[in-house]
Amino acid sequence: MNVLLLLMSVVLIAFVVWPAFKRGPQQWQFSEEDTPLGRLATRREVLVGNLTDLDFEFAMGKVAEEDYMSLRNSLKQQTLRIMEQMEVLQGGKVKASEASKATPKAAGSPAPAADFCPACGQATPGNARFCPGCGGALVLEESR
Repeated sequence: MNVLLLLMSVVLIAFVVWPAFKRGPQQWQFSEEDTPLGRLATRREVLVGNLTDLDFEFAMGKVAEEDYMSLRNSLKQQTLRIMEQMEVLQGGKVKASEASKATPKAAGSPAPAADFCPACGQATPGNARFCPGCGGALVLEESR
């Protein structure tokens, strides 16, 4: 009886521990989404998607104007905070992969004009830092 119990215990332990030995080291590495910057980038994408959805629902008449303005301002503020946190984590330097969504580096200085949003293609005002359509940051070329 004791031998049978011991044998069952060994089989159970082997069944539980085997997957840990089976995995290679590449499966234990973190992806870019597991970093603080990656999580912020994912959150920003979700917020921009929410802004787009809210704009669509307002255009379809599903959201009252007062609610729309309140929700839109809230989503834009959240997106701005996320983008500021991303800039702090990046140390003020913008990666090439994030260039289309980055904020201008000099927050206090006036930025050159952009013609359209690189994310959604909507025309933008000359001094805009963020797209009026999707809320994304505009990449503005430095004047020479």
